[in-house]
Amino acid sequence: MRPAGSWLGKCYPYHKAGTKWAGGWCDGNGPNWQYWGYVNCSGNTRYFGPHRWAGDKRGSYAACPAGRSYKSGGVYSGWVR
Repeated sequence: MRPAGSWLGKCYPYHKAGTKWAGGWCDGNGPNWQYWGYVNCSGNTRYFGPHRWAGDKRGSYAACPAGRSYKSGGVYSGWVR
């Protein structure tokens, strides 16, 4: 059963053109609804940022390491027990 206080709002993915990082944040209220940023890099590799509770505006971001180029990225959200 989901607690009444935990909810997920709109998510706001972010990537600045010309950079190798991406992520974003999601509105809402944790702790069960969470989000985490991700970035897809060359070589079919994916990297993730830290998990944050919905509503935590610090955001979650990940970057491609040296030698890898940016392909795409954004923010995932999900229910976490």
